[in-house]
Amino acid sequence: MKLLIKTILILATIFTTIGLLSASLTGYFLSKKYGMKVLDKLSSNEEQKLEMTNLFNKHGVLVIVLSRAVPMLPEISSCLAGACEMSF
Repeated sequence: MKLLIKTILILATIFTTIGLLSASLTGYFLSKKYGMKVLDKLSSNEEQKLEMTNLFNKHGVLVIVLSRAVPMLPEISSCLAGACEMSF
C-alpha cells in the first residue's frame, strides 16, 4: 500500500511538472509569434506598450522566477516574455 501511494505521488509530481512546463512554453512561443499583434488590438497607446516592453525586459527574469508561487501568473508572465521577445 505504501508503495502504491509513493508511486502515485511520484507520477502526480511528474505530470504536474509536464503540465506547467507545457502551458508556459506554449504561451511563450504563441506570444512570441502573435503577441504584438494581440497587444496592438488590445491597446493603441504606443507609449504604454513601449513602457511595458522596457519594464519587462529589465525585470522579466525576476518576474518569471517569483511568479511561480502564484496561480495564473506564470502563464501570463510567460506570454509577456514571448510578446516582449525575451530570449529563451
